[in-house]
Amino acid sequence: SILIILFVIFEKIRNSTEYKINIDFVNHFRKRLINKLVLKYKHNFEEPNVGILIPRIISLSQDSLRYVEYVIRINQYLLALILISGTSFYFSKTIGVIFLIYVILYIVMTYYRFMGPLKKNIEVPKSIYETTDYLTDSCSNLLNVYINNQENDLLSKNFRKFDHHDNKLKIVSNSQSNKLSILLVLQFLFVILFFGILYKLYIKNNISNVNVSILIILLITSFSLSINIYERFILLILQGGYIYESKD
Repeated sequence: SILIILFVIFEKIRNSTEYKINIDFVNHFRKRLINKLVLKYKHNFEEPNVGILIPRIISLSQDSLRYVEYVIRINQYLLALILISGTSFYFSKTIGVIFLIYVILYIVMTYYRFMGPLKKNIEVPKSIYETTDYLTDSCSNLLNVYINNQENDLLSKNFRKFDHHDNKLKIVSNSQSNKLSILLVLQFLFVILFFGILYKLYIKNNISNVNVSILIILLITSFSLSINIYERFILLILQGGYIYESKD
């Protein structure tokens, strides 16, 4: 009962603190962007493209917050994977080595498979910003559109922009799906090797039933963590694309 009460108190404190930090982060980041924007055009008499800049100011602060959250979560899951790898050594050095090799390979493959195409992923936010800009411009003078009976033309042009953006998303999605297959192959090979060695140890009475159960639980937990890392990496790269594309 005491542990449950302490857990509830801790979660309440954590949630309220996290919520306040998130609000402060977004507010501070947005103020910094607006400040930089105003100073940039103080001595530059070029008219800023409001259709592009305003959506970026609004979205980039949220994108940056999510990016930081994904980085924190990934590091948490990676630490948990490393701890599982270390724990498995206690039950079997052989299985511990297998766990360690799996964790290292998974981290390396995930990193290079997703961090490599970061520059390619900037095409997604670039297309959505261009689509937003075009939609803003095309709808800025609707009266003339109505007078000239150009509603269908306006809609068709904007819909083509949206279709172009959807195609960019599909390309990125297909690319990530292909990379997932490689990681699944790694996990499949790891499972075969894991249960093969575990079976030999069990037959030779080198490991107890309890330890076998614990190792299987560790295996399932490690796969759950691996999936979470994979999902966060996808989101991390997508958010990174938005930030990287707006670097200038």
